[in-house]
Amino acid sequence: MRLLIWIRARFHPLFRLRRSPLGAALLSGVDLPLPWRFRGVPFPIWLRCVRHASLVLLGARAEAALNDAFRSAATVGHLLRLWDVGANIGWYSWTFLSSMAQRHALLLEPDPDNLALLHRTVRRLVTRATILPL
Repeated sequence: MRLLIWIRARFHPLFRLRRSPLGAALLSGVDLPLPWRFRGVPFPIWLRCVRHASLVLLGARAEAALNDAFRSAATVGHLLRLWDVGANIGWYSWTFLSSMAQRHALLLEPDPDNLALLHRTVRRLVTRATILPL
């Protein structure tokens, strides 16, 4: 794991760019919020085009095995409530809410930028979600 962190810090251009003040300023200027549609979620999820680039580029394939395991566990267990602690953009909550009308999700997120994106998503379409800052 340390080797991967060292390689990323040493060679990954975006990682190095984000570490410099000028690079961080440039990236924040283009890291615009945008609504993005994902397969299996019937409404757009708000995210940031640079910060969440892996989701934009890969979608559900970014963590396909984990997403499949989550869907299976939620379906087999007939779960009706989800606490999404550290919700980020709410991927698991939106997936959870999309599969059954009776479900409710509580999203807890400490990052103010991600919190704003969650509120934008909820404001548009989702009424069965409660968002709380950590």
